[in-house]
Amino acid sequence: MRDLLREHDPATGRELSSFDRAAMRARLVAAAERPAAGRPLPRWALAAATVVAVVFFVWTEVRLPETPTAASPPAPTRILLTAPAGTRILWFVGTPDAKELRS
Repeated sequence: MRDLLREHDPATGRELSSFDRAAMRARLVAAAERPAAGRPLPRWALAAATVVAVVFFVWTEVRLPETPTAASPPAPTRILLTAPAGTRILWFVGTPDAKELRS
């Protein structure tokens, strides 16, 4: 459309016939009624959006509480039994190698 308007610019001294003027007017009105095609974003806008997204994700990652690590196993419980004859039995509950000790 731009080339057509420049080609038939009245300032260049070229006159259009009434038929050509009517056809030009119809094309201009039809072009004006169509929705404008969206212009692509400039490169700086895309770069700015990328920087904002990276800063946001880094900031939220820093501000998120750390997930708790695996808790250490509870300390073993020691059970001491003394029999009437003086025999002592020690049980360490909660350890994989629980043993009985006699003295």
